[in-house]
Amino acid sequence: MDVAILLFAILLCGVGICLVTRGRWGRRIGDVPHCRKCGYVLTGNTTGRCPECGSLLTPIAVVYGERPRRPRSLLAGVVLLLMGALIVTTVIVTSAMKVDWYRYRPTSWVIQDLDATVPAKRDQAWVELKRRIATGGISTTQEHALIERALHEQQSSARTFWAPDELLDYLGEQYVAHHMDAGEIQRFFDNEMKLRLDVRPTVGPTDPIAYRVMGLGRGPNGWYMRCGQTGYWIDDKKVDTGRSNAEGGFGGISWSSTLSPQSVGKHRLRIDFDLTAVRRGYPIGVLTVAEQSRRIQLTADFAVTQTPPPIVLMTSPDAAAIGRCFSTYGFSKTPDDRLEGMIQCRNPPVPMAFKVFVTVHGKEYPMGSIHFDKATSSGASWGVNSGKLPPGDTGPVDVILRSSEAVAIQTLDMTQIWKGEVIIRGVVVRQPPTTRPGG
Repeated sequence: MDVAILLFAILLCGVGICLVTRGRWGRRIGDVPHCRKCGYVLTGNTTGRCPECGSLLTPIAVVYGERPRRPRSLLAGVVLLLMGALIVTTVIVTSAMKVDWYRYRPTSWVIQDLDATVPAKRDQAWVELKRRIATGGISTTQEHALIERALHEQQSSARTFWAPDELLDYLGEQYVAHHMDAGEIQRFFDNEMKLRLDVRPTVGPTDPIAYRVMGLGRGPNGWYMRCGQTGYWIDDKKVDTGRSNAEGGFGGISWSSTLSPQSVGKHRLRIDFDLTAVRRGYPIGVLTVAEQSRRIQLTADFAVTQTPPPIVLMTSPDAAAIGRCFSTYGFSKTPDDRLEGMIQCRNPPVPMAFKVFVTVHGKEYPMGSIHFDKATSSGASWGVNSGKLPPGDTGPVDVILRSSEAVAIQTLDMTQIWKGEVIIRGVVVRQPPTTRPGG
């Protein structure tokens, strides 16, 4: 369509040029002599030269007749020329607007656009870089510049635009393709295998030592980390806690526990870890590949005081208001007569720590402990479970949440909690399936 319009515009311009020429410089009429160069009238001139411009008046330098002016033809030609020029300009501008000029931007500039302040600019840059990667349009130097930018993204805890995971996947692809140098590989695994150890800073002489280990690393999709705790040390004295293991996404590994109470004074907790970065094989079913293993040590300081740090108890709001924050779901009795379920809390107005009990046929049974920080607006859930209960149908049960300073002291940072008791009545329990004789 654009070609047809362009041809029509060219035709208009051609007709316009013809009309302008005819209107302004039409065919000469008459026999009056004129100087070809300047148009001076030479009637009666016998000198052989033009008195106006001094040209030698040879037969070829003299023309005869007057050029008549045709205003209508001139005007029509100008109008057609303007129309044709306007159409040509419109077609060219419209076509230019359809061109993705960003495709022709230098690759080094596109990589710099990944750090643009406008999110849409960053997204556009990554889309274009993916296209160039797919078509082999990136040089080795540009490849390492993009690896550098991806390593920066991997190291950052904040996701700067919608495609951070794709940048990490790019890192994984470059590693597998052996396109990284030794320094880039070192940083790649440094950014993956990161852990943090936190411990409750101050406890009493009879309080357990609460600690938490969190994974902080980030890695490509299809990669994960195996983490083994190989030794616990307090003040260079080994603590016998056994060996434990965990595995999962780099930033998804997290667990907390407690160690035995310690003597009054300042102490240092040290935990030794064996970490392995693992890449899942493709297609599904191919064995995973352990790419790199490391042994690291994490330390955290804490103090044991003669007098336990107080837990501030709050009695406001009342139990009815606190109770409205809670809901239960999934309560069921297992075939071996144990009770398990989930307790959810939304928008707690104050920090809370509870021991959980369930009343079955008038008797209380413990179901563990839970705690919630203030304003967990998205809703936090805890799984609870009991020991062995009497056999048979429990019917609906009452779940009791009883505030506990002992639970609070086993967290990392709770220094105040709500004091009171909440009872969630009539919780329906799904009973285990009945086995038929011979079934």
